[in-house]
Amino acid sequence: MTPTREQNYNSALSQQRKAAHPHHTRLASANAGSGKTRVLVDRVSRLLLRNVAPQDILCLTYTKAAAAEMQARLFKKLGQWSVMNDTDLKTQLGDSFGQPFEAITPSVTLSLARQLFAEALETPEGLKVQTIHAFCERILSRFPIEAGVMPGFEPLDDDQQRELRAEIREQILILAASDDDPELTAALAKLSVARADKTLDELFNWVVGSPEKIKRWAATGQSDLASRLKLPEDETQRAVAEKLWQSLDQRDLKAIADALSQSSSTDAKRAVAIEAALEASDAMDAVQALSTMFFTKAGSPTKSFYTKGIAEPIKTSIDQIAVHVIQAEQDRRGTVMLEMSRDILTVATRFSTLYASRKHDLRALDFSDQILLVRDLLSDAAVADWVRYKLDGGIEHILVDEAQDTSPEQWQIIDALAAPFFQDDPDRKPSNPRTLFAVGDEKQSIYSFQGADPQRFLDQIQYYAGLSDLGEVRMRMSFRSTQQVLDMVDHVLIEGGALREMFDTDYPPASDIARHIAFREDSGCVELWPIVPKLEDVKEKAPWDTTPVDALGERHQRVRLAQQIARTIRAWIDAGEPIFDRDLGRTRPVHAGDVLILVQRRNAFFDAIIQQLKKHDVPVAGADRLTLKDAIIVKDLLSLCRFVLLPLDDLSLAEVLKSPIFGFDDDALFEVAVDREGALWEAVKSRRPDIAEALEQMIADSLSLPPFDFLTATLERMDGTGRSLRERFFKRLGMEAREALDAFLARALDHQYRRAPNLQYFVRDFSSNDVQIKRDLDLATGQARVMTVHGAKGLEAPIVFLPDTTAVPVAKDRLIPVGAGYAWAPPKSERPEGLQDAFEAHALKTSQEQLRLLYVAMTRAETRLIICGSQHGRTENGYQDGSWYDRVKSAFEQVATTVDTLPTTDNETIEILRFGELPSALDKTSTLAASDTFDAPHWMRELRAPEHLPPGSAHRT
Repeated sequence: MTPTREQNYNSALSQQRKAAHPHHTRLASANAGSGKTRVLVDRVSRLLLRNVAPQDILCLTYTKAAAAEMQARLFKKLGQWSVMNDTDLKTQLGDSFGQPFEAITPSVTLSLARQLFAEALETPEGLKVQTIHAFCERILSRFPIEAGVMPGFEPLDDDQQRELRAEIREQILILAASDDDPELTAALAKLSVARADKTLDELFNWVVGSPEKIKRWAATGQSDLASRLKLPEDETQRAVAEKLWQSLDQRDLKAIADALSQSSSTDAKRAVAIEAALEASDAMDAVQALSTMFFTKAGSPTKSFYTKGIAEPIKTSIDQIAVHVIQAEQDRRGTVMLEMSRDILTVATRFSTLYASRKHDLRALDFSDQILLVRDLLSDAAVADWVRYKLDGGIEHILVDEAQDTSPEQWQIIDALAAPFFQDDPDRKPSNPRTLFAVGDEKQSIYSFQGADPQRFLDQIQYYAGLSDLGEVRMRMSFRSTQQVLDMVDHVLIEGGALREMFDTDYPPASDIARHIAFREDSGCVELWPIVPKLEDVKEKAPWDTTPVDALGERHQRVRLAQQIARTIRAWIDAGEPIFDRDLGRTRPVHAGDVLILVQRRNAFFDAIIQQLKKHDVPVAGADRLTLKDAIIVKDLLSLCRFVLLPLDDLSLAEVLKSPIFGFDDDALFEVAVDREGALWEAVKSRRPDIAEALEQMIADSLSLPPFDFLTATLERMDGTGRSLRERFFKRLGMEAREALDAFLARALDHQYRRAPNLQYFVRDFSSNDVQIKRDLDLATGQARVMTVHGAKGLEAPIVFLPDTTAVPVAKDRLIPVGAGYAWAPPKSERPEGLQDAFEAHALKTSQEQLRLLYVAMTRAETRLIICGSQHGRTENGYQDGSWYDRVKSAFEQVATTVDTLPTTDNETIEILRFGELPSALDKTSTLAASDTFDAPHWMRELRAPEHLPPGSAHRT
């Protein structure tokens, strides 16, 4: 019998209350939108109602934003309790406990509930709701000697780590060029040829975040890899070639070549290869020439080594040689991996050593250091108990949010803190146990590049479930999405098999195969748009076209898809398309802020979507991550800095003139620059003395002011209309430029704090680093958001587009784990068969995370989910097998759908498939798109009473 909605809701509340019960250790598995944050807030508030001191509670979250949201929700709840009347407060407390207020045991008092808000505010350092990195930083600052670090250490932020990484990179290159370290010089030379500078940067980034992995790898060297390849650790390509060549009888090779030369033209080519090998003066050249007879250009063995007309004895000899050559080729490939892996380890250990030494000199710790040091501190039996005791008298209760993204090292910290909770303590009353609570969703573990491991989360659930003997808590009801959206998710996960493919076969997910249940009763839908095809008659760019070479043309399929999305959103806004508002509890006209567009990576398609939204006048929040020096306002201000440093820099001056600082158009710049003699600066002084006067003042300011003061003084300069240069920038570039400007000025101010201020050094330092700012698009009200799925974790929207769905991302990692170490991953054609299982295991991990990423993307949608895509490569149906589009399309084939049309141009339409129903028609009262009417308080409609000032005072105007 199918449970009713009320039964499902009561079951969901029961699971939430189990999770929030402060008396028991729990690890809960929760589906997307099932109320994880609410459960955390309820558990903390119930702990406080049990007279647990706020400083004894530790709440760990994955991000600062999550910590701020949880703390805000908790304070909001406690604040409401503090001013609530008795009846409402009793109702609220009864809802929290799942029973009437009078039946709560042990009993709680209304006065206690009302004073919790003040107690939480007055707690020293506040309620400990923080990221695990912030927690580790706090522990290290209190116990630096015990942890083995210098007191007064400085934590490195992202920008400082980036600068330090660039500094060590430069040191590595200088050291390699000096020949003081021949091993490093030789290793870096090989890697530079094989991996290119960009890939080297990726290696250095990995080294910075993997100090423990580097240590373990260095301790074992290449032993694990060599063992898997069945080769000596010091094997070389030359040694492999010489062994093979010495094992072959050259007289036999000559006889084979003579026989092949007298056969077919194909065999004659094989004879030429053998003759080239015999004539080679070097074993490596000889083997390379001989291998062309047995391998294709793609690197796989040829299907046949001879034609039918060859005599049987010759065939037998060729087959015997083929066995040796093919094995030697496998050994050669393995040797290449050994050599490259050895070189990578050499560079990695040197970089790691220099990086650690420089951090020591600066008394600085990065995020990895903090995690590892605290883990070691809490694992040290000599001091661990002392540290736990001194943490505000001991932590009594630990709560962990987004537990599926917790790395193994972070779990070791949590386990060490919680270990005493499960030891017998004769001094502790059974009614006052210490508890651990963690909540997460293994299906949403998408941060493997930061160490997250869903298998570890599943292990922890089983481990703590055994300790507490209370079983698991599973929160399945979604309070976010409609049932139609969740049904499609289930068809992809369950009928499509994605749920089982997300995890290794010996790790069944904690959420098993239970279907998602929606709390909402309103209608929703999932749409599948047809693939936007590739046009074969795409014209080449004109020679004078200044469009960036990596930009997509207007006729490119991905640009046309971006146009379709932007045109559709614009049409919805113009027509007042209805959308259900969860806060209002009814439908209203859609606005741009209801739309969330998710892609898998930031690339030209990402930029094209934002560009098309702007072209169609759809308010858009811009990119969720911005490389600071790519922002136009920053480029203009850098050009100004370069000009004042070197007035003869014609290009920088031209850029300043065309910027909002002076607002020149092409004609105005042409009038100043054409037919001039000498530098552009001289022409400006003679032809536009008014502009020259302003520039000369800026040059003078740059000589007397530090960078931050110079930039702010420039931005506050007024033009002839009374507007500041700051306002001129915002008028042309929009208010979205403010975030980039603030970040740029913050960098200038930081430059002044950290060293003697110097404009030239600041420009050089800033230009050499790709500083990125992460924009909080959750606050972008009234604007469409374009983000990566990783960036959208934790967000939601009434309408979600998934347009980046037709390709299957390939694992691009250049290192794969092998035993305790790592191995260089060559192209597929160069991979030895002895490591094929390692490559397949690594590819499987990538595929599993892609499926979890799809789950996260689909569950961001509240009411309407749209799957679309553009043709990928030369695939026949436009999408790759196993892609997101392929999986959703297969799910659509299993459900009842309706067909609708969607206009693409003025004269064309496309057919789309829809599962579910569009939101119902608008209520008659729904007339506002971005906001709703409200009853203003009386004081907003009344004039303020005159203010009586004391004698002798004066009004301030």
